[in-house]
Amino acid sequence: MRQVDEHLRREGHLKHHGRFTYGLFLKAIGLSLQDSMTLFSSLMTVKGVAGNSEAFAKTAYGYNIRHNYGMEGKKTSYSSMSCATLLALPPVVDRFDCHGCPFRFKDEGAFRSMLLKEQPNPLGKEHPPLRPSTSDIEEIVQDCKGQHYTRACYKYFVATHPGVKRDTLFRSPFEYYTLSREVGERPDEILSEQTTPARRLMTGDSLKRSMFTPTLKEDVIRERKSPP
Repeated sequence: MRQVDEHLRREGHLKHHGRFTYGLFLKAIGLSLQDSMTLFSSLMTVKGVAGNSEAFAKTAYGYNIRHNYGMEGKKTSYSSMSCATLLALPPVVDRFDCHGCPFRFKDEGAFRSMLLKEQPNPLGKEHPPLRPSTSDIEEIVQDCKGQHYTRACYKYFVATHPGVKRDTLFRSPFEYYTLSREVGERPDEILSEQTTPARRLMTGDSLKRSMFTPTLKEDVIRERKSPP
């Protein structure tokens, strides 16, 4: 979702799939309908209603946001999308389009550049930013090429959240976000829960290798083939 947010702030517009998936994610993490309307009205600058939430609410974009919250149409309150759903979305078609899973990349160079970007430390601003090492990036890229997208996502999370380990892959961006927030809010508790006596004896490279070779439930999500 970070990629979608950065795209929206940079380009001033998102097409349907991007707005839908990002809007549902924001709803899942607790953003109210009004706050979501205000946020999108301030960032969707291309259509000329930027900053005017009342005018934005009257557009089709405003309708779609209310629809996400169960206030329009069949009045169904939608949940945020799973990784499987995101991986099944159609490909991005132009510069205003940004959606789906960033680990299912088309441009390897752009993907590597994304991995090299320093990310805020989940422990807070007083801690140095983080990014995967060169060897981490190679493992992540190879997993993506093998269509092990959620496994690659897991490895990226571990590389940018030192000391955290899971025995299952993430099933949604919301799940990823939730654990990341927990690391920042309860670091001692989260890390102590996930550090076994054997791991406490490990240091340096041996600890890192153990983090990157966990016993994971097999990643069964694969790229869906488009019909002929």
